[in-house]
Amino acid sequence: MSDTEGPIKTPKQLLYAVLAAFLVPIVIIVLLTQYVGNLKNPSNASDAYTEEKVLERIAPIGSIRTEPVKVAAAADQVSLSDGADVQKANADPCIIDISAADNMMFNTNTIRFDSTCGETTLNFKHTGKLPANAGGHNVVIVESQNFDSVVSKIDMKLGEDSGYLPNDPQVLAKTGIIGGGQQITIKINTSKFKKGGDYTFLCSFPGHYSIMKGKVLIS
Repeated sequence: MSDTEGPIKTPKQLLYAVLAAFLVPIVIIVLLTQYVGNLKNPSNASDAYTEEKVLERIAPIGSIRTEPVKVAAAADQVSLSDGADVQKANADPCIIDISAADNMMFNTNTIRFDSTCGETTLNFKHTGKLPANAGGHNVVIVESQNFDSVVSKIDMKLGEDSGYLPNDPQVLAKTGIIGGGQQITIKINTSKFKKGGDYTFLCSFPGHYSIMKGKVLIS
């Protein structure tokens, strides 16, 4: 045998050599990849799944704190629908100012009488433009339990000055019908009203009372 002959002498040995040349590099690459991955990923460490390590990873990055927000009490709020607030324009508790416009709405749904006033002055103004015979308004005050009875007596033939209502003891106070730009004032005997009673004010122009009404409070 010549000294120049290599270690591969048979076809079988050649096959093994080819396979080794192909597989060995692949195995080395896989092992190196796993090794490098273990160095960069601490979660693969032996203690990565201990309770302490898990809690560290899921610990919140911040916190949210809620505190109650102070809301102004109803008495401190100003609203056009609150009759007491509308009356604050008058320093005198025995004077009430109220108005209505062409949109068939009073500027308040509540008016308040002070029971210590022997007499209360009610100033009513029509801030719209419609004439009295077409879109006039007034203020009528009744006990709430008599509301249906009183409005059933509304009659156009009775005229604007009467508020289209007859003289009726169920009507505790009443102004005449006025048109846009007009104002009317009446004096109301507060002794007619009981503290804590249930009273309603309304407009008695035919058809208006269904939406033009509100509560009268006696304080």
